[in-house]
Amino acid sequence: MSSINYFHSYGIIIAFGVLAGFLLARKRSELYQISQQEIENVYLLLIPTCIFGARLYHLFHQWKYYSQNPKQIIAIWQGGLGIYGAIIIGLIALRVYTKIKKLCFLNLLDLLFPAVALTQAIGRWANFFNREAFGPPTNLPWKIYIPFENRPFSWREYAYFHPLFLYESLFMFLSFFLLLSLSNKFPKKRGLITDAYLVLYGSIRFLTEFGRFDTWQINGVKVAQVLSLLSISAGALFLIRPKHFN
Repeated sequence: MSSINYFHSYGIIIAFGVLAGFLLARKRSELYQISQQEIENVYLLLIPTCIFGARLYHLFHQWKYYSQNPKQIIAIWQGGLGIYGAIIIGLIALRVYTKIKKLCFLNLLDLLFPAVALTQAIGRWANFFNREAFGPPTNLPWKIYIPFENRPFSWREYAYFHPLFLYESLFMFLSFFLLLSLSNKFPKKRGLITDAYLVLYGSIRFLTEFGRFDTWQINGVKVAQVLSLLSISAGALFLIRPKHFN
């Protein structure tokens, strides 16, 4: 498969994940007393803002390269989207939106986060087509072949690696089903789904980061792991404290 086909596949998988999440959120909107039209409006807001946030995160990570190659800044079809950037900017945009529309922020998050988990579970497969988000060399049966040009310098002599994107995808599918189960079992416990997502995804990303070599570090500290710990802490804290969102 040529590089351009990899790039097209990357975009198609991301788009499919977003569409699946949107359809799920719209279908479940009445459970949270939110209209389907409102969900459509929310997604019209979140899609561009989350793409912007995800790309901004990546640009900060690789600014040395992009400062020398400014034409590549908008080339998102080549990969380079950081999920934490999407989550942070998306939450800010959503908070502003709910303030303006006088909606319950936490209620909307509880509706959206199972859809977010589904989108992430599907979207991780975009990394397969770009041959990224893999871990150390391995000979396990589910190993993935990585072309020579995609291998880190220290592992050039190895051909097969841990498919970390697959691990995260599977765990996100499990998280998705768990969030749906919690939502159905405790439909009136506001904030539970949001808290559960923060703890689940924070834990999954914190652990998978140990195998990543290509993610953002500052002075040897992985930024994604710091954000993961903050996510876990916030979710755990809110689970034991009353909610004050309106």
